[in-house]
Amino acid sequence: DIAIPRGSGPRDISEKLEEAGAITSSTLFVVATQATGNRGKLQAGEYRIPAGASMRQIMEMMAQGDVVEHTVTVPEGLTSKQIVNRLLSETILSGTVREIPAEGTLLPETYHVQRGMTRTALVQQMRDAHDAAVAEIWAARAPNLTIAGDYEFFSRPEWAALRRAYGLSFRAQRQMQPDFMYAAVASGDGADMICTRGAWGRR
Repeated sequence: DIAIPRGSGPRDISEKLEEAGAITSSTLFVVATQATGNRGKLQAGEYRIPAGASMRQIMEMMAQGDVVEHTVTVPEGLTSKQIVNRLLSETILSGTVREIPAEGTLLPETYHVQRGMTRTALVQQMRDAHDAAVAEIWAARAPNLTIAGDYEFFSRPEWAALRRAYGLSFRAQRQMQPDFMYAAVASGDGADMICTRGAWGRR
């Protein structure tokens, strides 16, 4: 595999390719990139160039960014600290993680990454994947649930923003006093889940 660092120009790339034996002339490669309009299109990354690939094939591969993808697997059951330690042990990643994410905010999954991807970027990708998964689950479940809240909750802008963000559409919304809400969700009579100031509950 041949790794092309970020910021490499056609001359740098051609010399790396020649050193690796992928091409026979770095000068001819540079001229060819100009002639084909690929001079500014060559992308950084790690490339697996097939034996016998022509110069044109190599140029097209690099212009399209057809880079090698690696996998990073995060199994279920790990704490956020264990996940971060796992990422720190992955040599294909770069950088560090400044803070341990909150528990339950990272989705266990197999992620496809390119060599040099920052650990911070992968952590954010894991956060986004978790949020998308939660949104999908709640969007599917909400139509079968009755939600109860206090008399002010459903008129708050935060509730409207939450519904928009997660695409929530509940079977019914019921307003009731907090004491009745807890009893309703505990007995299963009148509410499947409740929302109070700063808290969610579900039976």
